[in-house]
Amino acid sequence: MPAGREDADGDGVDHLDQGPPSPSDARRLVLLTVLLLVGALVAVVGLSRPDASVTPEPSPTAPVERPTPSTRPTPSPSPSATADEDQPVRDTSGVPVLPDADPSWELFLQTARDVQRLQLSTGDVVRTRSRVASAPGSRAAFLPGPDGVLAFSEESGTAEYVPDDAAAERVEIPGALERSRGFLSLLPGPPGHAWVSRFDYEGGATAVELVDLTGRPAGGESTITVPGTAWPAVLPDGVGGLLVQATGGVWSLAGPRPQRITRGRVLATGPRVLVVLDCDDALICSRYVLEPGTGRERRVGMAQPSDGYAESGLTSPDGRWMAVRERGGDGTDRVVVTDLLDGRTVASLPDGGGSLSVDPANAMAWTPDSGQLFHLDGDGLGLFDPATSERRRVELGGVTPVRLALRAQDAP
Repeated sequence: MPAGREDADGDGVDHLDQGPPSPSDARRLVLLTVLLLVGALVAVVGLSRPDASVTPEPSPTAPVERPTPSTRPTPSPSPSATADEDQPVRDTSGVPVLPDADPSWELFLQTARDVQRLQLSTGDVVRTRSRVASAPGSRAAFLPGPDGVLAFSEESGTAEYVPDDAAAERVEIPGALERSRGFLSLLPGPPGHAWVSRFDYEGGATAVELVDLTGRPAGGESTITVPGTAWPAVLPDGVGGLLVQATGGVWSLAGPRPQRITRGRVLATGPRVLVVLDCDDALICSRYVLEPGTGRERRVGMAQPSDGYAESGLTSPDGRWMAVRERGGDGTDRVVVTDLLDGRTVASLPDGGGSLSVDPANAMAWTPDSGQLFHLDGDGLGLFDPATSERRRVELGGVTPVRLALRAQDAP
């Protein structure tokens, strides 16, 4: 048998024995294997990627969701927000101010934007929006009636009547917009009424007219002429009538003709007594308690330097106490409470009325039983018991009133 050939299995076929592969052949074999594997991998990846140019069909198991029309009704235009804001709002979450008070005792409070009616026995409050702007210290009137309250600004001549359970309504006060001709003021009259007092600069006469709290005339107009007096002061007498203070004393207009009640001048008014200032022949000036119904007069002490601010006080319904707004030496205002039995001062309270020119009845108020005095203290509302000298604050929820007035069915 030729060399290099052998018939190892005896099948008659010669097999060529080439021997072990060379190193270069082994490397080529490995490289070829790697290339085949990489090509197979690229083919698999290419087949598994979607064709970006073909839009996929939605899956039959995942239907396309389409937005359905809303079944919610389209909101209709709401009523005027202003009209809603004008309606009274009742708040029953308050705390009783005077738990033992008669249910008819109600305190009206005027703020920068509304009128509040506070029931003293329960703490319930009714708030009604008001557009009569009246800053603290400005001359104004705030007069309660049986069914509402009248708010009047002397500076602008505008007025609103605020019913107990309805929106405020603008009213016209006779002559209020003719301020160039003279000076006009609004004073408390009989229940449900007010006095309009108009002083004419040129003629030197004062015209007074009775109107109801909506501005409608309720009686004849009368004219008061006081020669020799540049500016006669027309004042409320505490029971719905008028007083005229002029040269020579004070006259009451309660009767068919003026009647002088004192040669002095008025310091405080009230339902039962007035407090007047008068000087004797030796120029010694004193305070006197005057009972208009009987004409009786009694001295209760010397006049005080602060008494120069006349018409700045209120006497209690029983005639026992007097609260007078005064200006101290430091320029701050205060309310001084005096016992009219002996002339003794029982308290000096902070005054937040804003100006001594403001009607005292709009800065403080006695309860009908004379047991408590409400007063503005600059930051809110104060309450004082003259018999015990107890003082306390009335919580108003952060509201700062600029005027107040009290209404009661059993008021004198």
